[in-house]
This record gives sequence, structure tokens and C-alpha cells, in this order.
Amino acid sequence: MPGTLITGKPPVLTAAQATRALCADADPDLMFGTGGKQQQAARLCRGCPIRLGCLAEALDGHYDAGVWGGLLPEQRRALRRRRPGITDWRALLEREGFSVVARGRGVRGSLLLGQGDTRWHPG
Repeated sequence: MPGTLITGKPPVLTAAQATRALCADADPDLMFGTGGKQQQAARLCRGCPIRLGCLAEALDGHYDAGVWGGLLPEQRRALRRRRPGITDWRALLEREGFSVVARGRGVRGSLLLGQGDTRWHPG
């Protein structure tokens, strides 16, 4: 069904919000690359105005490729494993911000948290 995630929920981000992403014009090889390209992509996400919405989209949609919201695929999988009961990542991130991501092992805070990354403002 168009306009829904594999979970059956509507996407977190609207098309208008997605155009505000810092990666909107980036080379897909950067956002879906490996090794150093993943680290570059994660750094690009640090200042993005839709970062938390992007992360919620990837977590709710179980996206297993590419850098979304500044997290690498293995970091998102680790986060989902640590919080298996979460069915609405958007609501959790709106309530608790990036502190949700920074807790636990396997996630490096220096990679994830940029100045001002505490709440999602969907715009």
C-alpha cells in the first residue's frame, strides 16, 4: 500500500519535511555507503533539522540499510534490541529526545549527539 511503512503505519516524515534534510541533495553512495562513508554521513546528520524524525522513520520502518538520523544500521538494530517493546519510536523520541539513543552500550555518544540535538521539531 503506497504511503505506509512495512509496519502498516504511515511514514513519520512528510515529503516536504524530507526536502529539508541536509542529505536531500547528497550522493546516495554517501548515505548508503560503507566504512568511512558511513561516518561522513553520520556527521552530516548532526546538524540536520529533521534528524529525529528521520531516525523515527528508520526505526518504525525497520530500515536496515543506510545512515538514518545519524545512526548506522548496526546502531539502529542495537537500539531496537535494547528497547524491543517500542512500537512507536516517533512518540518516544518526541517525548525523550536523543537521550533514548545515547543510553546503553554499542552506541557512541560523540557520533550521535551534536549540540542542540535533544528534541525533535517536526517543522
